Order: sequence, then structure tokens, then C-alpha cells
Amino acid sequence: MPDTPPPEPEAPQPSRSLADRLAQRARNRGDGVAVARRAVGADWRIPAIVAALIWLGPLTTMLGARLLADGVRREAQGLRVQLAPRIAAERGAETARSQLADALRGPGPSATLEALARVLPAEATVARVAREPGGAIELEIAAPDPDMLRAALRRAPEFVRLRAVGQQGSDGTMLSKFRVEPQ
Repeated sequence: MPDTPPPEPEAPQPSRSLADRLAQRARNRGDGVAVARRAVGADWRIPAIVAALIWLGPLTTMLGARLLADGVRREAQGLRVQLAPRIAAERGAETARSQLADALRGPGPSATLEALARVLPAEATVARVAREPGGAIELEIAAPDPDMLRAALRRAPEFVRLRAVGQQGSDGTMLSKFRVEPQ
């Protein structure tokens, strides 16, 4: 038997390159798009309806939100009108509490009169003592020498915040006005 050489193995088929495969896919897709275009043809209504629905979604949301917001504003305005008397009463009560706290914070008029009695010169007389709503105390003192009066008042620790606010003369005495601010 003659020796026959073994058959040669078949050469492997060269695989298609990546570029060939991508080009083939693009051709296949292009055919699909052309088929879809032919199927839709001149019927433009379906894409127009889809576009309109896409556009109307946010528009209806904005309109609904505006309607809800208007309703809430109307309701809030109605509540403001209903609660106005109550709010005014609360503000008045808060003002009264603030004035009372200011009045109670510092010494009262009787404590002020006691301190004045200890430091006033013998010829000075108290004409008026009044407490204002903010808690400040106003004093009017008649004395023949206002400089001696001011010096006597400054020596007292109770009148550290004393401030002269006015002065007028009458019948040989000077009426001096002072103000003591609350602490």
C-alpha cells in the first residue's frame, strides 16, 4: 500500500473583523428603519399624537398645581380673616405682659421715694414721681441750687442711671426733671 500522506487539515476560515460585523449590523438596522418608515408611510398622526401627549403631561401638572395653590391661598386668607380678632387680642396681651415685666423689673416709686429722702438736701422738695409704661421713673424736684441737688443724687447708688432731662425756674427755686431708666 502506498503511503498516502495524511490529508491536510482545512485552513480555518478567517473570522470577520469587528468593523465588518458593525457594518453588517448597521445595514441590518437601516433596513429595519426603512421598513418602519414604509409602515408608517404618510401617516403622521401617530407621531403627532405621541408628541402632543408628551407635551401635555407637564402642562396639565402645572395647571393642576396652580389650581391647588390658588385654593390653598383662598383658604389661608379666610383663616387670616377669622383669626384676626384673636391675633389682635394676643398681641395686646403680650404688650401688657411686657409693660408689667418692665414695671416689676426695677425699684418701684416707694423705693425711689425712700432713696430720695436719704440723699436730698434739706431745702429740696419732691414735686412729682411717676412711672412710665416702659418702667422708667420720672422725677421732678424743686431746689434752690440744682447743681447741689445733682451732686447729692449722683452720690446715691440707686441713682446711677439717673439722667437730667429738663429744668425750669420759678419763684427763687429751680424745678429739675430727671429720668431713671429701668435696668
